[in-house]
Amino acid sequence: MRQKMDVQNIGKASCVQADSSPLKIGTTGTYKGMSFEILGRTQAVQSDGYWNEWFIAFNDGRTGWLSESIGEYCLTVADTIEAFPDYNDAKIGYVFTHKGTEYIIANKGRAQVTAFEGELNFDPQGSYDLYYIDLRSFSGKAGTIDYSDFAAGQGNPEIFIGEYLDFNDFKFQNLRDEEEMVRRRAEIARSFKCPACGASHELKSGKIARSYVCEYCGSCSDLSNDSVKLLFQYETKMSAESMRIPLGAEATFEGVKWIVIGAQRKYSQDDGVKEYWEEYLLYNELQGYRYLEYNDGSWGLNYIIHNVPYIRGSLKRYFISPNNESGSICYENLTYKHYSSYVGHVEAVIGEFPYLVVKNETSKMADYIAPPYGLCSETNGEGNFWSKSVYLSPQQVAEAFNNPAYNQTGGKIGLLEPSRVKGKLRNSLIHFVAASALMLVFILLALCRNSEIAQFNTEVRVGQDASFISEEFEVPGRFGNLGITYQFYCQPTVWVEYNTTLVNVATNEARAFEAIGDYWKDGIEQGGNNPVSVSIPSVPGGKYRLRITPRVGFGSDDVGQLITKDTTFDYPGHNYCKGTTFLSYNVTINRNVPFFKFWMILEIILLLVPAWYGFRYFSENTERWSNSDHCGDDDD
Repeated sequence: MRQKMDVQNIGKASCVQADSSPLKIGTTGTYKGMSFEILGRTQAVQSDGYWNEWFIAFNDGRTGWLSESIGEYCLTVADTIEAFPDYNDAKIGYVFTHKGTEYIIANKGRAQVTAFEGELNFDPQGSYDLYYIDLRSFSGKAGTIDYSDFAAGQGNPEIFIGEYLDFNDFKFQNLRDEEEMVRRRAEIARSFKCPACGASHELKSGKIARSYVCEYCGSCSDLSNDSVKLLFQYETKMSAESMRIPLGAEATFEGVKWIVIGAQRKYSQDDGVKEYWEEYLLYNELQGYRYLEYNDGSWGLNYIIHNVPYIRGSLKRYFISPNNESGSICYENLTYKHYSSYVGHVEAVIGEFPYLVVKNETSKMADYIAPPYGLCSETNGEGNFWSKSVYLSPQQVAEAFNNPAYNQTGGKIGLLEPSRVKGKLRNSLIHFVAASALMLVFILLALCRNSEIAQFNTEVRVGQDASFISEEFEVPGRFGNLGITYQFYCQPTVWVEYNTTLVNVATNEARAFEAIGDYWKDGIEQGGNNPVSVSIPSVPGGKYRLRITPRVGFGSDDVGQLITKDTTFDYPGHNYCKGTTFLSYNVTINRNVPFFKFWMILEIILLLVPAWYGFRYFSENTERWSNSDHCGDDDD
């Protein structure tokens, strides 16, 4: 058992299993600016494989442990512990507080430490049982509580606090050279025959593999020992022909070369309807494992994360309980919305895996999305695990495998697929705002240039022709808009229609138009003095006259009449004598008047583009969330 003692050399390796780890005794690295050296290691074994615990010494005299498990690296140092959870009562998802930092209990397990080499800070005295609890925090810290001595009645639990980092973050030096790595690969290489059908299989991950499911008969073999043992047989087989990507296929993602060593077909079930997806296990001897997921035409690359997502502003004891799955969670300064919670079933398996495959395995799962990223909480008998997914386009997958057959885009938008129109919507809105601002500038410039160039007053008397021809007036400039405003004063007339013709004196070119002024506005009597304006676009400069022939009406149903010298006005209650002023009006002419109707039409036309993309974006989101637990929610 672990005993507090000085670092001591325990001699040569004791049953250390050969592996392809690039680390060795003598490897150096850095952590938080502090250099360290690997002095020794232990190996622990459990059902899901084995891992290395490298004992390290910092240059300031402190010691620590570097855990290495299939491409995952976690460096921890011993810390003091006053209160600790009871091992038997500890539940996955419970919160444990240590020195002001809150940790989630992510995993609880038992393993056997079987091998030792180099210098260690305890006397191994043979193999021993390791009882442990893995901790994950919201701040990036990770930890392990070791109950081994406590379980053996030889001391209190020990706590080790640190964090997970990528291989390159440690800036390792003095790693195993390529020649030694080649020799190591040869040592761990392994082939076997299926105990059920006799088919020969060559393992891609060598002795790291803990189980294999035969593609010919669906039998699962236990590879934990040199003697291969048949565990069970799947009723539903996943043959090599049915795989979207074959075993042994190689791909390069983000500069790392991966090989496909296994695959699973899974499903969830709702109201008797099964939703299927596929997971392809990728392996790299330095980076460990990744899962390439295919779901209804959409791809995603998954990897385990060790920082626990959190609910902003709160901390829940049962973080993955149904009560907390209806909202959003935060991870790495990004908010993820809950999509669905379900039970995942494994239907068929093929290939090799670094853990013992469980027949008919089920997991409680919850998906959260923030396209192109996703988070998944998975809880099974081994504990609670979080994984992060990154969306991959079919083109990216095809390029990674150098196989154009994978470049098949599905019609339906993928769960993590970025919006196909969001960028176009954003750009169209930017262009719309820019165009609107430019139009506003033009309107303001036009308003600044707006100037009155002529004004005429006339009266209409009973018994005379009301036609009016103005004096000549000068329209300056080459081209521009004209604004003509009529303001009338009359007896109780309902409306006046100004039939107007603008005549170019030099060319005799005429442009006719009309304007109607109402005696009432919105059903309220106004006294007959409501102005009405007309804009005439693109009028060239020159000398002009106006010819105006008014038409008046006495009721909303009245078609009106032109006013001539023979016109009589028999309006009940009013007598109009010959020569009496019946109507007077003022005409004002302005140059460079903004043509607001034109700008409004142009604005509407410009708005059609972002409106179209906005509609497509809304439809896209509706489609994305159609299979979620929140289908129809207003905030989705």
